[in-house]
Amino acid sequence: MRWFLALLLLISAGCGGDSDEVVVYTSVDPAYAEPIIDAFEQETGISVRLVVDTEATKSVGLAERLRAERDRPTCDVWWANEPFRTIRLADEDLFTSYTPADADAVPETLRDPDALWHSTGLRLRVLAIGDGVEGVTKLSDLTRPEIGQRAVVARPTAGTTGSHVAAIYLVLGDVEADALFADMHDAGVQIVAGNSYAAEAVARGEADFGLTDNDDVFAAQQRLSPDLQQVILSQGEGELGTLAMPTVVALTRKDRSDELDANAQKLVDYLVSRQVEDQLIQLGYAAASVRDAGGEEGGVRLIEVDYRAVAERLPVAIERATNLLETGRAE
Repeated sequence: MRWFLALLLLISAGCGGDSDEVVVYTSVDPAYAEPIIDAFEQETGISVRLVVDTEATKSVGLAERLRAERDRPTCDVWWANEPFRTIRLADEDLFTSYTPADADAVPETLRDPDALWHSTGLRLRVLAIGDGVEGVTKLSDLTRPEIGQRAVVARPTAGTTGSHVAAIYLVLGDVEADALFADMHDAGVQIVAGNSYAAEAVARGEADFGLTDNDDVFAAQQRLSPDLQQVILSQGEGELGTLAMPTVVALTRKDRSDELDANAQKLVDYLVSRQVEDQLIQLGYAAASVRDAGGEEGGVRLIEVDYRAVAERLPVAIERATNLLETGRAE
Protein backbone atom coordinates (compact mmCIF):
# COMPACT_ATOMS: atom_id res chain seq x y z
CA MET A 1 0.00 0.00 0.00
CA ARG A 2 2.82 2.39 0.82
CA TRP A 3 4.29 2.06 -2.65
CA PHE A 4 0.86 2.74 -4.16
CA LEU A 5 0.48 5.97 -2.16
CA ALA A 6 3.97 7.04 -3.17
CA LEU A 7 3.09 6.43 -6.83
CA LEU A 8 -0.03 8.58 -6.50
CA LEU A 9 2.05 11.39 -5.01
CA LEU A 10 4.53 11.23 -7.88
CA ILE A 11 1.75 11.31 -10.47
CA SER A 12 0.02 14.26 -8.85
CA ALA A 13 3.32 16.16 -8.57
CA GLY A 14 4.05 15.63 -12.25
CA CYS A 15 0.72 16.99 -13.50
CA GLY A 16 1.76 20.59 -12.88
CA GLY A 17 -1.82 21.84 -12.54
CA ASP A 18 -1.41 23.25 -9.02
CA SER A 19 2.12 24.59 -9.37
CA ASP A 20 2.58 28.31 -8.77
CA GLU A 21 5.73 28.52 -10.90
CA VAL A 22 5.68 29.93 -14.42
CA VAL A 23 6.83 27.36 -16.99
CA VAL A 24 8.65 28.74 -20.04
CA TYR A 25 9.38 26.79 -23.21
CA THR A 26 12.32 28.47 -24.92
CA SER A 27 14.57 27.89 -27.92
CA VAL A 28 16.76 30.81 -26.82
CA ASP A 29 20.14 29.38 -25.84
CA PRO A 30 20.38 28.80 -22.06
CA ALA A 31 23.53 30.93 -21.84
CA TYR A 32 21.37 33.94 -22.77
CA ALA A 33 18.01 32.89 -21.33
CA GLU A 34 19.12 31.87 -17.84
CA PRO A 35 20.62 35.23 -16.69
CA ILE A 36 17.48 37.04 -17.86
CA ILE A 37 15.18 34.64 -16.03
CA ASP A 38 17.38 34.80 -12.92
CA ALA A 39 17.09 38.59 -12.90
CA PHE A 40 13.30 38.38 -13.29
CA GLU A 41 13.04 35.99 -10.35
CA GLN A 42 15.19 38.25 -8.16
CA GLU A 43 13.18 41.37 -9.08
CA THR A 44 9.73 39.84 -8.70
CA GLY A 45 10.04 36.82 -6.41
CA ILE A 46 8.17 34.79 -9.04
CA SER A 47 9.50 31.27 -9.62
CA VAL A 48 10.20 30.31 -13.25
CA ARG A 49 11.06 26.92 -14.74
CA LEU A 50 12.89 26.98 -18.09
CA VAL A 51 12.36 24.11 -20.51
CA VAL A 52 14.94 24.26 -23.32
CA ASP A 53 15.47 22.53 -26.65
CA THR A 54 18.53 20.76 -28.02
CA GLU A 55 20.66 22.40 -30.70
CA ALA A 56 19.85 19.69 -33.25
CA THR A 57 16.06 20.17 -32.83
CA LYS A 58 16.16 23.89 -32.02
CA SER A 59 12.60 25.33 -31.84
CA VAL A 60 11.16 22.29 -33.67
CA GLY A 61 11.10 19.91 -30.71
CA LEU A 62 9.39 22.36 -28.36
CA ALA A 63 6.81 23.27 -30.98
CA GLU A 64 5.88 19.60 -31.32
CA ARG A 65 5.75 19.27 -27.54
CA LEU A 66 3.38 22.23 -27.29
CA ARG A 67 1.14 20.68 -29.93
CA ALA A 68 1.14 17.34 -28.13
CA GLU A 69 0.09 19.04 -24.89
CA ARG A 70 -2.77 20.98 -26.49
CA ASP A 71 -5.45 19.43 -24.25
CA ARG A 72 -3.42 19.79 -21.05
CA PRO A 73 -0.56 22.24 -21.62
CA THR A 74 2.32 22.55 -19.18
CA CYS A 75 3.81 25.66 -20.78
CA ASP A 76 2.68 29.12 -19.62
CA VAL A 77 5.00 31.34 -21.69
CA TRP A 78 6.49 30.62 -25.11
CA TRP A 79 9.85 32.32 -25.82
CA ALA A 80 11.18 31.44 -29.26
CA ASN A 81 14.34 32.34 -31.14
CA GLU A 82 12.44 33.12 -34.37
CA PRO A 83 8.85 34.05 -35.32
CA PHE A 84 7.95 31.62 -38.08
CA ARG A 85 7.03 28.49 -36.13
CA THR A 86 5.32 30.73 -33.58
CA ILE A 87 3.07 32.08 -36.34
CA ARG A 88 2.08 28.52 -37.24
CA LEU A 89 1.38 27.71 -33.57
CA ALA A 90 -0.74 30.86 -33.25
CA ASP A 91 -2.79 29.74 -36.26
CA GLU A 92 -3.42 26.47 -34.42
CA ASP A 93 -5.02 28.39 -31.52
CA LEU A 94 -2.25 27.55 -29.02
CA PHE A 95 -1.76 31.12 -27.74
CA THR A 96 -4.03 33.65 -26.07
CA SER A 97 -4.21 37.34 -26.85
CA TYR A 98 -2.27 39.59 -24.50
CA THR A 99 -0.90 43.11 -25.02
CA PRO A 100 2.25 44.09 -23.08
CA ALA A 101 2.56 47.62 -21.76
CA ASP A 102 4.83 49.03 -24.51
CA ALA A 103 3.68 46.87 -27.43
CA ASP A 104 3.08 49.92 -29.62
CA ALA A 105 6.81 50.71 -29.59
CA VAL A 106 7.37 47.76 -31.96
CA PRO A 107 6.48 48.11 -35.69
CA GLU A 108 3.26 46.36 -36.70
CA THR A 109 5.18 44.10 -39.09
CA LEU A 110 6.99 42.58 -36.09
CA ARG A 111 3.98 41.74 -33.91
CA ASP A 112 0.79 39.78 -34.34
CA PRO A 113 -2.27 41.90 -35.26
CA ASP A 114 -4.32 39.98 -32.68
CA ALA A 115 -1.62 40.33 -29.99
CA LEU A 116 -0.93 36.58 -29.96
CA TRP A 117 2.85 37.09 -30.07
CA HIS A 118 5.32 39.95 -29.62
CA SER A 119 8.90 40.59 -30.77
CA THR A 120 12.16 41.62 -29.17
CA GLY A 121 15.81 41.53 -30.26
CA LEU A 122 16.56 41.03 -33.96
CA ARG A 123 19.10 38.41 -34.97
CA LEU A 124 20.69 38.19 -38.42
CA ARG A 125 21.78 35.40 -40.73
CA VAL A 126 25.53 35.64 -41.38
CA LEU A 127 28.55 33.77 -42.66
CA ALA A 128 31.15 32.73 -40.11
CA ILE A 129 34.53 33.32 -41.74
CA GLY A 130 37.89 31.86 -40.81
CA ASP A 131 40.82 34.06 -39.89
CA GLY A 132 42.48 35.62 -42.93
CA VAL A 133 39.83 34.42 -45.38
CA GLU A 134 38.26 37.01 -47.69
CA GLY A 135 36.07 37.37 -50.75
CA VAL A 136 32.98 35.38 -49.67
CA THR A 137 29.93 37.53 -48.94
CA LYS A 138 26.80 35.81 -50.30
CA LEU A 139 25.15 32.41 -50.60
CA SER A 140 25.91 32.07 -54.29
CA ASP A 141 29.62 32.15 -53.43
CA LEU A 142 29.13 28.75 -51.79
CA THR A 143 28.22 27.26 -55.18
CA ARG A 144 31.83 27.66 -56.33
CA PRO A 145 33.68 24.35 -55.74
CA GLU A 146 36.80 26.06 -54.38
CA ILE A 147 34.55 27.67 -51.75
CA GLY A 148 31.80 25.09 -51.24
CA GLN A 149 34.14 22.25 -50.31
CA ARG A 150 35.41 24.42 -47.43
CA ALA A 151 31.91 25.42 -46.22
CA VAL A 152 29.31 24.02 -43.80
CA VAL A 153 25.60 24.73 -43.33
CA ALA A 154 23.13 23.59 -40.69
CA ARG A 155 20.49 21.07 -41.76
CA PRO A 156 17.34 23.07 -42.59
CA THR A 157 15.12 20.76 -40.52
CA ALA A 158 16.27 22.46 -37.30
CA GLY A 159 16.44 26.07 -36.22
CA THR A 160 16.65 29.24 -38.26
CA THR A 161 18.23 27.67 -41.34
CA GLY A 162 14.78 26.35 -42.25
CA SER A 163 13.28 29.82 -41.96
CA HIS A 164 16.09 31.23 -44.08
CA VAL A 165 15.57 28.74 -46.90
CA ALA A 166 11.80 29.40 -46.84
CA ALA A 167 12.47 33.13 -47.26
CA ILE A 168 14.83 32.38 -50.14
CA TYR A 169 12.19 30.28 -51.91
CA LEU A 170 9.67 33.08 -51.56
CA VAL A 171 11.98 35.72 -52.99
CA LEU A 172 13.76 33.73 -55.70
CA GLY A 173 11.00 31.30 -56.68
CA ASP A 174 11.21 27.51 -56.84
CA VAL A 175 13.39 27.17 -59.93
CA GLU A 176 16.13 29.58 -58.88
CA ALA A 177 16.09 28.46 -55.23
CA ASP A 178 16.27 24.79 -56.21
CA ALA A 179 19.24 25.55 -58.45
CA LEU A 180 21.01 27.43 -55.64
CA PHE A 181 20.79 24.56 -53.15
CA ALA A 182 21.59 21.91 -55.77
CA ASP A 183 24.68 23.88 -56.80
CA MET A 184 25.73 24.16 -53.14
CA HIS A 185 25.50 20.37 -52.87
CA ASP A 186 27.48 19.87 -56.07
CA ALA A 187 30.16 22.31 -54.83
CA GLY A 188 30.72 20.11 -51.77
CA VAL A 189 29.04 22.10 -48.98
CA GLN A 190 28.79 19.90 -45.88
CA ILE A 191 25.74 19.66 -43.59
CA VAL A 192 26.08 19.86 -39.79
CA ALA A 193 23.52 19.40 -37.01
CA GLY A 194 22.88 23.05 -36.11
CA ASN A 195 23.97 26.66 -36.44
CA SER A 196 26.29 26.57 -33.44
CA TYR A 197 28.07 23.56 -34.96
CA ALA A 198 28.60 25.53 -38.18
CA ALA A 199 30.18 28.46 -36.33
CA GLU A 200 32.29 26.16 -34.15
CA ALA A 201 33.58 24.19 -37.15
CA VAL A 202 34.96 27.41 -38.60
CA ALA A 203 36.36 28.53 -35.24
CA ARG A 204 38.22 25.22 -34.91
CA GLY A 205 39.62 25.46 -38.44
CA GLU A 206 37.61 22.49 -39.74
CA ALA A 207 35.95 24.76 -42.31
CA ASP A 208 36.55 28.23 -43.66
CA PHE A 209 32.91 29.27 -44.06
CA GLY A 210 29.76 28.51 -42.09
CA LEU A 211 26.19 29.67 -42.71
CA THR A 212 24.82 30.53 -39.27
CA ASP A 213 23.38 33.26 -36.98
CA ASN A 214 25.16 36.27 -35.48
CA ASP A 215 24.79 34.95 -31.91
CA ASP A 216 26.44 31.63 -32.81
CA VAL A 217 29.44 33.48 -34.20
CA PHE A 218 29.67 35.60 -31.06
CA ALA A 219 29.50 32.52 -28.82
CA ALA A 220 32.18 30.72 -30.84
CA GLN A 221 34.41 33.79 -30.64
CA GLN A 222 34.11 33.77 -26.85
CA ARG A 223 34.62 30.02 -26.41
CA LEU A 224 36.97 29.00 -29.19
CA SER A 225 38.57 31.73 -31.29
CA PRO A 226 38.54 35.53 -30.98
CA ASP A 227 39.86 35.64 -34.55
CA LEU A 228 36.61 34.21 -35.96
CA GLN A 229 34.93 36.77 -38.24
CA GLN A 230 31.42 37.23 -39.55
CA VAL A 231 30.02 38.71 -42.74
CA ILE A 232 26.40 39.78 -42.98
CA LEU A 233 24.98 38.03 -46.04
CA SER A 234 24.34 39.61 -49.43
CA GLN A 235 24.83 43.30 -48.66
CA GLY A 236 26.03 44.40 -52.11
CA GLU A 237 24.01 46.64 -54.41
CA GLY A 238 21.09 44.71 -55.89
CA GLU A 239 21.76 41.62 -53.73
CA LEU A 240 19.13 39.71 -51.78
CA GLY A 241 20.02 40.93 -48.29
CA THR A 242 19.96 38.88 -45.11
CA LEU A 243 17.08 37.55 -43.02
CA ALA A 244 16.30 39.35 -39.77
CA MET A 245 14.65 37.18 -37.11
CA PRO A 246 13.18 38.65 -33.93
CA THR A 247 12.91 36.67 -30.74
CA VAL A 248 9.19 36.26 -29.98
CA VAL A 249 7.15 35.83 -26.80
CA ALA A 250 3.60 34.52 -26.39
CA LEU A 251 1.17 33.59 -23.62
CA THR A 252 -0.12 30.05 -24.09
CA ARG A 253 -3.81 29.20 -24.09
CA LYS A 254 -4.57 27.27 -20.90
CA ASP A 255 -6.59 27.41 -17.72
CA ARG A 256 -4.65 29.22 -15.01
CA SER A 257 -5.36 30.48 -11.55
CA ASP A 258 -5.63 34.26 -11.37
CA GLU A 259 -2.27 34.46 -9.61
CA LEU A 260 -0.45 32.26 -12.13
CA ASP A 261 -2.03 34.15 -15.02
CA ALA A 262 -0.83 37.47 -13.56
CA ASN A 263 2.67 36.06 -13.04
CA ALA A 264 2.84 34.74 -16.60
CA GLN A 265 1.74 38.14 -17.92
CA LYS A 266 4.42 39.84 -15.83
CA LEU A 267 7.02 37.58 -17.40
CA VAL A 268 5.77 38.37 -20.93
CA ASP A 269 5.97 42.10 -20.09
CA TYR A 270 9.51 41.61 -18.83
CA LEU A 271 10.77 39.54 -21.77
CA VAL A 272 9.58 42.04 -24.39
CA SER A 273 10.73 45.12 -22.46
CA ARG A 274 13.42 47.48 -23.74
CA GLN A 275 15.51 46.53 -20.70
CA VAL A 276 15.69 42.86 -21.71
CA GLU A 277 16.13 43.68 -25.38
CA ASP A 278 19.14 45.86 -24.51
CA GLN A 279 20.50 42.97 -22.44
CA LEU A 280 20.10 40.56 -25.38
CA ILE A 281 22.07 42.99 -27.53
CA GLN A 282 24.77 43.48 -24.89
CA LEU A 283 25.10 39.71 -24.45
CA GLY A 284 25.73 39.33 -28.19
CA TYR A 285 22.53 37.41 -28.85
CA ALA A 286 20.58 40.08 -30.73
CA ALA A 287 22.17 42.29 -33.37
CA ALA A 288 19.65 45.13 -33.26
CA SER A 289 16.44 46.40 -31.65
CA VAL A 290 13.00 45.61 -33.04
CA ARG A 291 11.96 49.09 -31.91
CA ASP A 292 14.27 50.66 -34.48
CA ALA A 293 13.57 48.20 -37.30
CA GLY A 294 12.62 49.28 -40.78
CA GLY A 295 13.44 48.22 -44.34
CA GLU A 296 17.09 48.49 -43.34
CA GLU A 297 18.40 48.27 -39.79
CA GLY A 298 21.58 50.17 -39.00
CA GLY A 299 22.50 50.19 -42.69
CA VAL A 300 21.89 46.42 -43.05
CA ARG A 301 20.08 45.31 -46.20
CA LEU A 302 17.28 42.92 -45.20
CA ILE A 303 15.34 40.39 -47.26
CA GLU A 304 11.98 42.00 -47.98
CA VAL A 305 9.57 39.22 -47.13
CA ASP A 306 6.31 38.81 -45.20
CA TYR A 307 6.86 36.71 -42.07
CA ARG A 308 3.47 35.01 -42.39
CA ALA A 309 4.28 33.99 -45.97
CA VAL A 310 7.59 32.51 -44.74
CA ALA A 311 5.73 30.59 -42.01
CA GLU A 312 3.27 29.17 -44.53
CA ARG A 313 6.05 28.11 -46.90
CA LEU A 314 8.21 26.59 -44.14
CA PRO A 315 7.44 22.81 -44.36
CA VAL A 316 7.71 22.49 -48.15
CA ALA A 317 10.79 24.72 -48.38
CA ILE A 318 12.58 22.82 -45.61
CA GLU A 319 11.91 19.47 -47.29
CA ARG A 320 13.07 20.65 -50.72
CA ALA A 321 16.20 22.43 -49.48
CA THR A 322 17.20 19.53 -47.21
CA ASN A 323 16.87 17.01 -50.05
CA LEU A 324 18.81 19.25 -52.44
CA LEU A 325 21.64 19.91 -49.98
CA GLU A 326 21.91 16.21 -49.07
CA THR A 327 21.39 14.56 -52.48
CA GLY A 328 21.32 17.27 -55.13
CA ARG A 329 17.69 16.36 -55.91
CA ALA A 330 14.48 18.03 -54.70
CA GLU A 331 12.65 14.73 -54.07
